[in-house]
Amino acid sequence: MKEKLKKIQHTVRIYDDDLLSYIEELHQTKQFNSRNDVINKGIEFGIPMLYKEIFGKRLKEFGALLPARDTENEQLVVKKLKEISLTTDDIFIVLNLLEYLTTTIYNIELSKLNGISITDDEVRSGLLSELPSNLQKVKDEVVKRHNKKSR
Repeated sequence: MKEKLKKIQHTVRIYDDDLLSYIEELHQTKQFNSRNDVINKGIEFGIPMLYKEIFGKRLKEFGALLPARDTENEQLVVKKLKEISLTTDDIFIVLNLLEYLTTTIYNIELSKLNGISITDDEVRSGLLSELPSNLQKVKDEVVKRHNKKSR
């Protein structure tokens, strides 16, 4: 059975204007019976953290300090994040497709500038998807650095 502690009264002076306005703002939410209630909840919330910071160990949890977590909503958020997030493999594939398409377009435009006609079959075959040598060198360096990091 939990031992009932004595209630004591202390006078506390708060000199920080921001802290005073936070107390007032919290009180205005009508979630607290009084400013005293706001301050007591703040103490209940902060003393365990301060105790852990100074002594390196946790106190037993005080009463319900924060609203109950909406685990159903959290699970929904996690599910949605998993649905919309791309895996590294997906990103790799998308980047390769972008490289293929932009390189092909680049080579088509370069051929036009040089007066070289290109057939539909040449475009579809992938012959024009080769990176220019200066960009291939950059890509090779990036891949090389990535492989070193992966080891």
